[in-house]
Amino acid sequence: MDYNQLRKELIQYINALQAKGFSYQSFCDYINSQQDGFVLFKDFFSRFQSKPTYFRSGAKQEKLALIHQHLQRFYHQNMDAADTMSELFKKAISNVAAAKFEAFLGSSRSGLANALRLSEFYFENSPAYLSIVKELRHRKQYEWELDVLNYGSTFKILSVKADNLFHQNAVVTTEEYWKLCWVNTHSKELQFKFESLGQQTYLLARDEQGRWKVIENMMKAPPNKIAPEYIDFEMLEQLSSDSWEENRRIASRFLSANEILHCIEFVRAAFSGNLPENQTYILGRIKKSYLNSHRLLNTNVINFAAYQSEMESLSKQLKLICDSIFLSNK
Repeated sequence: MDYNQLRKELIQYINALQAKGFSYQSFCDYINSQQDGFVLFKDFFSRFQSKPTYFRSGAKQEKLALIHQHLQRFYHQNMDAADTMSELFKKAISNVAAAKFEAFLGSSRSGLANALRLSEFYFENSPAYLSIVKELRHRKQYEWELDVLNYGSTFKILSVKADNLFHQNAVVTTEEYWKLCWVNTHSKELQFKFESLGQQTYLLARDEQGRWKVIENMMKAPPNKIAPEYIDFEMLEQLSSDSWEENRRIASRFLSANEILHCIEFVRAAFSGNLPENQTYILGRIKKSYLNSHRLLNTNVINFAAYQSEMESLSKQLKLICDSIFLSNK
């Protein structure tokens, strides 16, 4: 086969395989596994397509013929399978999204029990898995539940495309619609509203049984949405000290980091049973205002500037009451 025909067919194979989601790296992995005469790197394919005479002469053209032979075999082995893989990824992503939504639905009733189902579709301890578990833990602490009946929480997978396929890994891009409305479990008052239509990217890998599972799920964070901080009571207990100076240093550190709730709960624990009624009341009022400001921001009642102004005011109020508490208990 002359060079021009060889080049034409090779480019056709490359374009057809790329259209199905196969990457340059997957071509290299296959070709390198089929022979040991040379090592092919993925930049070969971009150079080959951009330079009409690349690998035209002598030994290079012989090497090109071998690359053509192996890529032709790769093409015939995988093109039929690519359509099947596409359907497989559509099903996998649908299962992933459904498991995530079901976990959110059950967050207030069964705590982290729903995370067990997540492990069918996510690698445990992967970034994507831990992110969802963190959300479940957070929602449970604040007694939020997902509302479907009154606010219409739902999700839809609009499209799924495998961008890059490797033997053990895949990158999948989707177009998704999510509407998540969290309400207080008791009052049913709306606490957090998230609505998004956009692209998400998943990194998947095969487990030991060959099943595709999610490692990472990347998406744009919702603008101007801030959930109230999760209170790590176990950490606060470990930080508590008999030293007045150490306790004041820790409270100041929380204030500097704008961790208002951690500061409040740490001071309460440090002076448990020794706070007068007026100081206890002020700490409770600041916490209530903090949670209400987040609710107003996250349900689109106030804008981000108003929220920031309120947080600055609460931080100043908290510093004043903390100074008073520490001075009166010195």
